[in-house]
Amino acid sequence: MQSISTSNLLEIETNNNGNEQPFFRKWWNAMHSYRVKVSVCCPLVTLGLVALLVFFVFMLIYLPNRQQHVTNVHIISVSYVLIYGTNTKLGQATNASDLASIANNLMKLTDLTGIIVVNAKLIPAPIDTAPRKRQVLSETIQCQKDPGTTGDLLVLTISVNYPGDCVDTDCRKAHDNKIRNLFNSLHAKLSFEIMFANGQMPRMELSFCFIESLSTAACWPACSNGGTCSSDGTCLCRTGWNGSDCTIPVCSKSCLNNGTCSSPNTCTCISEWDGSTCAIPVCSKACLNNGTCSSPNTCTCATGWDGPTCENPICSTQCKNNGTCIGPNKCSCTTGWSGSDCSAPVCLPQCQNNGTCTGPGVCNCTVDWTDSDCTTPICSIPCSNGVCSKPGVCSCAAGWQGSQCITPVCSKPCLNNGTCSSPNTCTCISGWDGSTCAIPVCSKVCLNNGTCSSPNICTCATGWNGPTCENPVCSTQCKNNGTCIAPNKCSCMAGWSASDCSVAICLPQCQNNGTCASPGLCNCSFGWTGSDCGTPICSTPCSNGVCSSPGICSCTTGWQGSDCKTPICSQGCFNNATCGLPGVCTCASGWTGSNCTTAICLPECLNNGVCVSPGTCQCTNSWSGSNCQSPVCTSQCLNGGVCSSPGICTCSAGWSGSTCETAICSSSCLNGGVCQTPNVCSCTPGWTGSNCQTPMCTPVCSNGGTCSSSRTCICVTGWNGVDCTTPICSRGCDNGGYCVSPEKCYCPREWSGPECRKRVEDNGCYFGKDRVNLVDGGQRYIENLEVGDRVWSLSTDGNSFIEDEIVLMMHNEPNKTETFYTMETVDDSVISLTATHNIPVYDAEMDQIRYLRASKVTSEHHLILFNRRVAIRNITTTSRLGYYSPLTLSGYLYVNNISTSVFSDSYGVSPDTLQRFFTPIRMYYCVMRWYFGNNYDPFETNTKEGLHPFIHYLKENKHVFKIIYFSLKYVFLISIFYLFYKYLSTIISSKVH
Repeated sequence: MQSISTSNLLEIETNNNGNEQPFFRKWWNAMHSYRVKVSVCCPLVTLGLVALLVFFVFMLIYLPNRQQHVTNVHIISVSYVLIYGTNTKLGQATNASDLASIANNLMKLTDLTGIIVVNAKLIPAPIDTAPRKRQVLSETIQCQKDPGTTGDLLVLTISVNYPGDCVDTDCRKAHDNKIRNLFNSLHAKLSFEIMFANGQMPRMELSFCFIESLSTAACWPACSNGGTCSSDGTCLCRTGWNGSDCTIPVCSKSCLNNGTCSSPNTCTCISEWDGSTCAIPVCSKACLNNGTCSSPNTCTCATGWDGPTCENPICSTQCKNNGTCIGPNKCSCTTGWSGSDCSAPVCLPQCQNNGTCTGPGVCNCTVDWTDSDCTTPICSIPCSNGVCSKPGVCSCAAGWQGSQCITPVCSKPCLNNGTCSSPNTCTCISGWDGSTCAIPVCSKVCLNNGTCSSPNICTCATGWNGPTCENPVCSTQCKNNGTCIAPNKCSCMAGWSASDCSVAICLPQCQNNGTCASPGLCNCSFGWTGSDCGTPICSTPCSNGVCSSPGICSCTTGWQGSDCKTPICSQGCFNNATCGLPGVCTCASGWTGSNCTTAICLPECLNNGVCVSPGTCQCTNSWSGSNCQSPVCTSQCLNGGVCSSPGICTCSAGWSGSTCETAICSSSCLNGGVCQTPNVCSCTPGWTGSNCQTPMCTPVCSNGGTCSSSRTCICVTGWNGVDCTTPICSRGCDNGGYCVSPEKCYCPREWSGPECRKRVEDNGCYFGKDRVNLVDGGQRYIENLEVGDRVWSLSTDGNSFIEDEIVLMMHNEPNKTETFYTMETVDDSVISLTATHNIPVYDAEMDQIRYLRASKVTSEHHLILFNRRVAIRNITTTSRLGYYSPLTLSGYLYVNNISTSVFSDSYGVSPDTLQRFFTPIRMYYCVMRWYFGNNYDPFETNTKEGLHPFIHYLKENKHVFKIIYFSLKYVFLISIFYLFYKYLSTIISSKVH
């Protein structure tokens, strides 16, 4: 037998980085650490592998969807009434809605299992009676265990399951006594929150009062239809039922004509009789015209009628003018005739205002009336804003007056020279506004709480002024360039302080008795100076010496005088020269030499020029310039041309002429253009280009448009407008969308599609403030749910609870607003869901439970509550902040005591299909939590806002996953069919041979 080569097997390396690996990865690596040889020669092995694959697919698709019910079997139980005193005074009788949470708290208190709270009602304490008594179940009772309680009484009707092996009367009575003694001996106070039907959820402290047994279920068979088992073992039936086990309905009035009593006061009649007691005969064809069905299928007709069903009328006088008899002595006349015998002509409408009907539909009117029925009065003058109500009289419409209704009426007078231009509409002059022109208008807004008191005049609040109250006012003027920045508040310049910026700051401090006169500036006493008054002053500065004390200079060598300014030059200085330094003459400009007697020309005189005085050259006739460097041209050279030699201009590029006055353009200027500068044409309006050859459109043509010779834009396909900037969407953009480029609409967030006509409904979420019931007791807002929370759900039919668990928070949006469909039932239960969220509803017309998106639910549907289906009273849509999408193991969630699906309709498949599709996710969650512990989050749910990455990936690729899912499903079915076919073929083949 051949086997697959081990060289073709894949070996996967294990993780060597020391980190602990998840369970599936460990298992996968362990599986591939061995070399597995699989035989393909034996048909039996192959068939076994195919069967194993089919079995796995069957388990994957169908088995994980089974629900674990908590209350899904019939268990015989005993009922009690428990009464607790409370610390609460709600002031009204109301029922509790969270019965499961109350049951959980009682089971924790007593260590009993199987407690179901059937009803919980709060009875208010009456104000005018003794504080220790309440009115409960039509009896005045007193709280025996805690007489001091003064709050409302909580009355609980509970059902406690018997142990499975407690089947005889003695055992059940003993169990009943045990429960009564247990509650009677417990005095511990309970404290927990209870949700009531009126929406209140107070935390209540409960003090036990007493317990009363409603039944000791020793009856067999068990009492049905709400009956209770008495202590003597007989059933006490509710009104409407009878029999040893309360299964025989009672009808207070006997069912007649072979009818049977099928339920309390309800008779089921045979086919020919009807009514609450089957006393009303039935006619298969209805008796018409007040005829009565006197016996089955027999009509007794009223006077004037005849026939099997009283359908034929009788007329004693013959109908004229082709009239027909339609009722007893009643003719149906042809058009234009009336009367009991159709002999009178008819004008419809009737002739009014003394007009006479002369023939069918013909009125003869008087002089002041007209129209076919003489109802239109005649007014000689037209009524402009009214109607002619009677001859010669106009009835004006509301808001108009005058004989011709042309004068408008304003109920409130128009003020400030406003005019009444139309009914109750004033036209105001500039500077006034409002319905009666009483509101002044300021073109600029009055700031800082200023008010517009008259047109363009602001009345400022205290501490502000200016045309728009923009300037703050300081009662004491800010000095030294300080700025008034708010009423009576100055911002001082650097170096100033005090409330009005009047105190200067000097750093360092002033010395020698100086005072600070301004920031950083000292006012020194006589004889001193410097920033800090530390420098002595000589009245005449010591230029070449130092002031050694006030008024005294000490000169350096070569200087003299009281201020040491006079240098000493022994050789003498000429031509206005001065002795600038000791022994050195400072010559006047243009002179040089030790005693300044030689003239200087800089630069030197050129072209035979002679320096005659400082900076002055004497030139010949053909040259000029400060140093005779420039040739002389009798006419000036223009446009950058230069005089290159006496009488000759050298022109720059693009110019010509004796004085370079003419511009040169290499291409001729067209369309009236003129060569203004070299190679630059000055074009006439409407033309452009290097030689004025291109027409110019204003504004410029965009998006590929071209400017034609007529100076208009020719746009390419998809654009329009004078400058081709308007995109064209041939089908238009609806619902607030707008065209952003050819055939492309920009849609608002809630719309999509090429023309914004498809509403976006992709969020299937709960409102964050709705509540779920926790398995451990109490309730929790959906916005506070976390992975691993154990919650209650309902089964598909709503008849049993499911212990459920939060697997993943698929979508959290606490800061976004969404439209919710809020459904309110007739028993005041309320739930809010987004448009595409699925919810199970009971369809009475189809008599089945259906899954509908919230936007498709109507008031004709019923919501699923525990053990009942409740009609919807009202559905509203509201915009609310915060929506969330949790995933549970069961695919359901019990929200506000209403059964819901956790899935939305946006995937395009049913909730059951989605539940199967999410099977690998639930399996992975359960295995990871089993392996790593209940505190482990398999999906690392740290997404507090937005779509979880896994769900985002699923939505992006939902079409691919749908194909994979349905492919696996149908492969399974095809495999079963193929195996069945092969089996039949084998059987037939064996019999043939």
